[in-house]
Amino acid sequence: MIEPQDARSEAGFSLVETMVASLVLTIGLVGLAQLLAVATIMHSDARHATANTVLVQAKLDELMKANFSLNSTVALGGSIASNMAPYFDQPEASIERRWRVTDGPVAGTRLLEVSVENKGGRLYGRTQTLTTVIRDW
Repeated sequence: MIEPQDARSEAGFSLVETMVASLVLTIGLVGLAQLLAVATIMHSDARHATANTVLVQAKLDELMKANFSLNSTVALGGSIASNMAPYFDQPEASIERRWRVTDGPVAGTRLLEVSVENKGGRLYGRTQTLTTVIRDW
């Protein structure tokens, strides 16, 4: 004699279980997509900050080699807030590099502050400023 099979004893997933699993998977994928967007923005900001730091360091290296009495770019003056000749340049169309030279802590030195502003950057990677002491050669 054949016994009737109970519907609950059949192996497999029910429609409700499949829908719950799909919902959990969808929520996870949406969260992952948002994380990817944030990571992309942070990578872009870090790339701008690194490029700005390289530009600031290049200008510091250039100005460190200058003679105080012969080169007007290391004469006292300048501003990092606005463009003042000869204390600014534009290495690229959307990037402004400015510097300010003040008296140093001891005779024969000057305090040099260089700032780069990337107009294409966001809040984090937009501006980079470095300060150092240079001496007369």
